[in-house]
Amino acid sequence: MKQSNLPWINTARGLAIFLVVLHHSVQWAESAGYGSGAWLHLTWSLATMRLPLFYAISGLLAVKWIHRPMREVLTLKVATLIWLYLLWQLLTVLSYLVVPNVSTPGKGDLRELLTALATPLLPQNSLWFIWALAVFFVLCKLLYGRVTPWAVLAPAAAVSSFSMAGMIHTGNLGWDGLLTNFVFFSAGVYGAALIKGFAEWLNPWTAAVILAGWVLCLVLLPTADAVVLNLGTRAVGLAAGISLGVLLQSSKHLGRAGSNTLTYYLPHYIVLGILAYLASQSGLPGGTANWLPAAMLIITVLICLALRLIARILRCEAWLYGQAPASLTSRLTPHGRQAKMSPRRKSI
Repeated sequence: MKQSNLPWINTARGLAIFLVVLHHSVQWAESAGYGSGAWLHLTWSLATMRLPLFYAISGLLAVKWIHRPMREVLTLKVATLIWLYLLWQLLTVLSYLVVPNVSTPGKGDLRELLTALATPLLPQNSLWFIWALAVFFVLCKLLYGRVTPWAVLAPAAAVSSFSMAGMIHTGNLGWDGLLTNFVFFSAGVYGAALIKGFAEWLNPWTAAVILAGWVLCLVLLPTADAVVLNLGTRAVGLAAGISLGVLLQSSKHLGRAGSNTLTYYLPHYIVLGILAYLASQSGLPGGTANWLPAAMLIITVLICLALRLIARILRCEAWLYGQAPASLTSRLTPHGRQAKMSPRRKSI
């Protein structure tokens, strides 16, 4: 069955992107001075599902690219990811120069600019996900068919588990994220048929049982960071995420969000940074921490949708959310051949 005929995939991606925005909403609310223990506990519990689901689905969808020539992978996928990463890193830094970054008080404009210059090798903020994705595409393209799946998955799983346990720590968010999440992306690539078969096997009852098992894991193992155990809880979280995708596959809103994840992912961190600054300056009453993350999530989603619409009206949607400039893609292929990809439906 074609992936376009599997609505649960887009539903699962839509769920994952909103979990990412929620996580950052909680973080920015805390930076603004409205931290909530309950919200922090919730979002760190959801870490067992959030990125494992996002990267596994991304890997599953990457299979079609893995079978294409390297030239096409570089020009159509990797170049676009690099372009979007660098462009939105620049926009993020520019926003910090206009609206102070409350998550790094006292950092100053010069240090923000120096940080921006280092981002190609030392990725910052939420955009590290796109940077890591570009690396994952190249790695899997180089390894696929040349080594056995277990020769990729076993070391990736070991590195991921040690990284989550804090035994491997680079000091950079992007590199730590890369080491932690390559196993989930490669599992999506090598286990695509298994994942799709699992989704087909699910029914409302089995999905409910898996979700209950995941919740039970969160209750019994609230801080499951030990080696091996951390991978186990995320495997359960991944299964639960797929189960939710299947249960909610009739949701047109989630499906639409899942087929256009870049609409939310690219600008959401900038929007949240501005909202956090406004909140920090507003003197909001006591109890604000109880509802602020949810309010920031909703407002951010709506603003992201509005920004995409504005970009379409102003005819700058293609380069803000879509294909990389020809000058970049031509540098990544000796033949200079390019193909066009519609910016209307772009997902990570």
